[in-house]
Amino acid sequence: MNKCDQNCNTCSSNCKQGCPICNVLGKNVPLITVKSLIKDQNSFLNEKNTYICINRKCPVIYYQEENPKYFIKEEIKSQIWFKSSLNEQIICYCHNIKLTDIVEIVKKSNDNNLTKEKIFNLLGYEISDKECIYHNPLGESCDKLFKNAIEFAYKQKNSE
Repeated sequence: MNKCDQNCNTCSSNCKQGCPICNVLGKNVPLITVKSLIKDQNSFLNEKNTYICINRKCPVIYYQEENPKYFIKEEIKSQIWFKSSLNEQIICYCHNIKLTDIVEIVKKSNDNNLTKEKIFNLLGYEISDKECIYHNPLGESCDKLFKNAIEFAYKQKNSE
C-alpha cells in the first residue's frame, strides 16, 4: 500500500483523480481513523489509501482509491473542523475543546503566552496523543490546530 507524501509528481498511486466530487487532492488519513469515525461500521472500505477531502465547500469527507463509496458529513460521527463554522470548530476531538472555548480562555487570562499544556492544565485534562488517531478526523495530534487556535484567540483579544 502506497503512503501519500503529498508529492503527486513522483507518486505512483492513482489518487491523482482527487475527491470524487470536487476533484481536489485530499490528505492521506489512516484507515483506522475512518473506521472509527463513520457511523455505519458495515460500510465497504478497502485496504487502499484513504483520504479526507480538504475542500471546505465539498460535501465529501472521506474517500478511497478504487472505491466508489465515499462518505459525507451526515455519515460521520463528529464535525470536521475545517468544514464547520467558526463557532462549531472542534480543536481537540479527544476532549471536545472548541475554538470558542480557547478564545474564551485567552480572553479571560492575564497570561500572554498560553500554550496547549497550560490550557489543558486549566481545564484539568492530561495531555495524551494516544487517542487522536481514533477521534481527530485527520488521524493526528491536535498540536498544530491548538497552536493556530491560540494565535487566533490572541488576535481576537488584541483587536478588542
